[in-house]
Amino acid sequence: MRSSSRHIVDSAGKVAVRASDYVHDDMPDGPRFSDNRWDCQSIRRQGFATRYLNFEDIPSGYRPDVKLFLLFQGRPHHSHAVNAGVVLRRNPAPLEAMVAQLARFSLITRWGEANKLASFKQWSQKHANAYIEDLRAGKHYANGQPNGPSSVRAHATLLQQLRVMAPAAPNPLSFNPWFGLTGAEVAGDEPDLEARTPPLPREETWEPLLAASAFVIFECKDTILQAHAALRDSRTSPEMGRGFSGRDAVNVLEAYLEGGGRVPLITAFGRNKKRTRGAPNLAMLRRKLNLSENITKPSHRAYNPEIRRTIQRAVDEGQTEYGGLVECAPDSPFAEIGMDEAEYLPSVLRAACYVMIASLSAMRDSEIQAIRRGSVNRDLDVPEISSITFKHAGVFGRPRTWWIPEVVTQATTALEQLTATNRVFARSGRRGDGGEDGEYRAQRDIRRLIDFANSPPERRPGRGRELHLSPIRLTPGHTINAMSLRRSFCVYAAAYPGMDIGIGIQLGHASLRVTGNYTRDRHHVASAVLDDERAKVVRRAVAELVYSEEAIGGPSGGRLMELRAQVVADPARAALLISRAAENYHLGATNDCAHREETAACGPGGPKLADRFCATGACPNAVVHAKHVAVLDHQIARADALLDTDGLHPGFEKNVRSGRAGMVKLRDEITGPPDERND
Repeated sequence: MRSSSRHIVDSAGKVAVRASDYVHDDMPDGPRFSDNRWDCQSIRRQGFATRYLNFEDIPSGYRPDVKLFLLFQGRPHHSHAVNAGVVLRRNPAPLEAMVAQLARFSLITRWGEANKLASFKQWSQKHANAYIEDLRAGKHYANGQPNGPSSVRAHATLLQQLRVMAPAAPNPLSFNPWFGLTGAEVAGDEPDLEARTPPLPREETWEPLLAASAFVIFECKDTILQAHAALRDSRTSPEMGRGFSGRDAVNVLEAYLEGGGRVPLITAFGRNKKRTRGAPNLAMLRRKLNLSENITKPSHRAYNPEIRRTIQRAVDEGQTEYGGLVECAPDSPFAEIGMDEAEYLPSVLRAACYVMIASLSAMRDSEIQAIRRGSVNRDLDVPEISSITFKHAGVFGRPRTWWIPEVVTQATTALEQLTATNRVFARSGRRGDGGEDGEYRAQRDIRRLIDFANSPPERRPGRGRELHLSPIRLTPGHTINAMSLRRSFCVYAAAYPGMDIGIGIQLGHASLRVTGNYTRDRHHVASAVLDDERAKVVRRAVAELVYSEEAIGGPSGGRLMELRAQVVADPARAALLISRAAENYHLGATNDCAHREETAACGPGGPKLADRFCATGACPNAVVHAKHVAVLDHQIARADALLDTDGLHPGFEKNVRSGRAGMVKLRDEITGPPDERND
């Protein structure tokens, strides 16, 4: 196999990859294989920062192999891959995956060049092992940082995939890297069935963060939007040389002051720390009155000292106000808004909206980035928001919807007012003309939101009154981003019985097994809180059953009826009796479980509801009441539909009929036989 900077020739001497070959199935009119810089703008999802795949940093001896590998990522069914029997993936890769692979190749090839390996053909297993060790220790390049198991796994897997491409590669690896081992085994990366991102600590971080976000959206939004509009309409620096000057400027200023206008004062907030708080803000005054900036410059020929004297008289008479860009209402959280505050505070509002959407809709960052104006549908019983999901959905994703509470609809409305573009998280610039592209990186704005909530009034932009918000505490090992917010929502929502199905729908998962893995708390961040929450919910549910007069059925329904009789006989002991009963009581969708290990159909060690194993109504511990009737009716209807099917296996039909009879018996214990229900 031979190669050049422009094409690749196979073993038979034929050109297998031409210089003019396009590099991605979704970009037939895009960059060509011979280009050393592939412009992938047409497949870049909005909100993703990178549009180019740049091969100029890849050493020349490695470049043909790296380009060919990425060609097979974008065109997995390229004729050269098919003829050589190379299968790297089934569908064209998204740009994000190709960017990540090129970044890893850049590290691998630079390490190889530093170790006098001119191409992959010169590598051996010894070199692959040495690279992995350097990667772990952070010695893979100068001043590098140690890499954890998951990063090491990605590099090991990439080298193994490179070997898969050997039949088509110009300078292939001559060995099978770590033959018989997976990338995870090489890296010592133990596979987890659960999501690795820990939920945020509930009382220290997550709840205060949501409270601060809601406060900004409901209490601060109007003032921030007003300031943002005023900033957008104000003159920019290049325009400040124009405006009133000479006697006209004096007349405009005097008319403004006689009409009750005030001289704005410097708030000393912002990047320029040399300004003195309380000094007249001449720049703000010039913007408000359309005065030329030259009339206050002593070195300029248009300088007018009378302007300075008029301003100073107003200051001496107390005709001043801090900020001055917009007027703050008496009940507003703000007392002063200047130009710097108007530039800063929209980022606080944007972060609050991002946190609310990520926390209460469980959307991924890429899905949040794709939200567009008018995406909220309020005409349904439960409002929903539409966007694009990209995971396992191809390069361009597919539309889907998420349920949202009212605060998320308010957040989306605020974003629509905050931006001038169709994409609500586009960084559209001060005048709103920045376009739809560009990634919104929430980290900076979230830091500003936290600082806004935690700061005392004298340090907070806009100052104003005390907000009485709980401090947001950040603990080591926890990062606030879309993933951790989404995880927190799922883990804490799972404290409430029956939430698994709703969470799975919201996450877009295909099975309860996946959702169960996502809602488990492997880091035990939420364990104590969830145990307490579950106990409260269960005690409340048991109390409702005991104090009600509704029927209780199931094999263990009699235990609840006995408890009801004990409470009636001795009301003073009701709280103690209910608390004891609730200790081993578990709520479920098809039935509850009054767990006793010696009679449990699921065996010893406690109920197996979390592992999706339960004998339901056939278990001696099962309890059924009115809340389960709808589920039982649905299951009976499904059994009836199945029994109406022709050609059922006799054994299977017998099992279905037996199960149906058991469900009918349970339902009738609650509702009574059909003739009694009709009466």
